[in-house]
Amino acid sequence: MRNIGLTWVEVDIDAIKHNVRQVASLLKEETKLMAVVKADGYGHGAVEVAEAAVEAGAAWLGVSTLEEGVELRRSGVDAPILVYNPGVGEEADLLIKYDLSVTLASLKTAEMLSHRAYALGEDIKAHLKIETGFGRGGVFPEEAVSFMKKIEEMGNFEIEGVYTHFATADEKDKRHAYEQLGKFQKAVDVLDSAGYAPALKHVCNSAATLDMPEAHMDMVRIGNLIYGQYPSAAVEKKLDLKTTWQLKSTVMFVREYQGSQVVGYGAEARTKKGMVLATLPIGFSDGFTLLPESIAIKPRFFLKRFLTRLGVKVSRAAGPIEIKGQVTPIVGRVSMQHTNVDVTQLFNIVAGDVATVAARRTSINSRVPKVYVQDGHPYKAVTYNGVKLYKGGAA
Repeated sequence: MRNIGLTWVEVDIDAIKHNVRQVASLLKEETKLMAVVKADGYGHGAVEVAEAAVEAGAAWLGVSTLEEGVELRRSGVDAPILVYNPGVGEEADLLIKYDLSVTLASLKTAEMLSHRAYALGEDIKAHLKIETGFGRGGVFPEEAVSFMKKIEEMGNFEIEGVYTHFATADEKDKRHAYEQLGKFQKAVDVLDSAGYAPALKHVCNSAATLDMPEAHMDMVRIGNLIYGQYPSAAVEKKLDLKTTWQLKSTVMFVREYQGSQVVGYGAEARTKKGMVLATLPIGFSDGFTLLPESIAIKPRFFLKRFLTRLGVKVSRAAGPIEIKGQVTPIVGRVSMQHTNVDVTQLFNIVAGDVATVAARRTSINSRVPKVYVQDGHPYKAVTYNGVKLYKGGAA
């Protein structure tokens, strides 16, 4: 049967594994890979990405929030997990219960966690974050030794690693990134001399992993590359990355028009004789009206933004929609749950035909069902409104 009226995300598990292995090929044998699965695995599904990444060789997982870490543990993921956001006292219970490593970025936070950990009679695993020039929290390099002395006095932290985060590694001019690297290395050397040498030193995000191999250290933290996307146009394209995520929808109905008729809110578009429109069940409630990553950096996006600021009316842009391998122009405004496209030039378009939609992965509503594909077949049976979804459509 045809999958009329459905919109879903297709996630290629094999592509995720492939991309992890591609990144690993750049690393020395002793350098570990942390797969970043924050923001629901960049829209792919955190649990599924984590499982695939670990199977492909990732030694650690990185998340932003405690809740994200707990979700992975409750789903059976047992790899080491670093929570980037510093915790507060009440979170010590869950950090300990679910064996999560927390980021230490201030003495006050450390004291709150330590106090609660004492009450529980347990230790907390942690990584020290050094502020080298990103401005998103951390201990200043000159304070690192005194900070570690206080942590040692608290007596209930297991410091597993020390790290920082680059601000400009994805830009062509990496002078600031190298300044950060220098500050970090100096801080690590001072810590080492004082007897505080954590086992894991890590600074590289995806961009730095590509362009700054001398900074790989003990571990790299990889997000964009796992998901088949280079972090910017400025980095070296040295990997064979595969697409991991596709938003798909289906044609609900097709109509040929014999004259001029209004299409969509605002009456901004009209048909003409012989025009054929197809309606898809996708709209801004799904997060569709935001530009995809591949388009957002193009000059016309900035031109439209500039014109908007000047008060010139510019329609909200959405990514292209392809049906049968051809781009079909959007006609009229994208509404909450429907979009019209011009299929006049396509042959024999019928209800149920599959459309591939360009959109930002992290902006897509989480209610849109995901289909996990491996070896060309469903990785997980996903049911939506009673219909089993499979690669390319419904069963």
